[in-house]
Amino acid sequence: MESIRGDYVSDQALRDEQLGALRTAQRLWIQFRDAEMTREEKNSQNAMSTWILANVETVRLEMTARRAIDLGLD
Repeated sequence: MESIRGDYVSDQALRDEQLGALRTAQRLWIQFRDAEMTREEKNSQNAMSTWILANVETVRLEMTARRAIDLGLD
């Protein structure tokens, strides 16, 4: 992300293209994350207890935090 925001890219059209690609990647990553959470819920054999739901939400938050760190958004 820093390479897009910083002075590394002087061409605005290229910067816009990179941001568009990042936006697309983020939307696809969110779909992946949500599919992983559905898989986690199914692995619990639909036992929708409070603890299982809390665990799934914790995993979702951890995945999102890791993604933010990977993108340098911390």
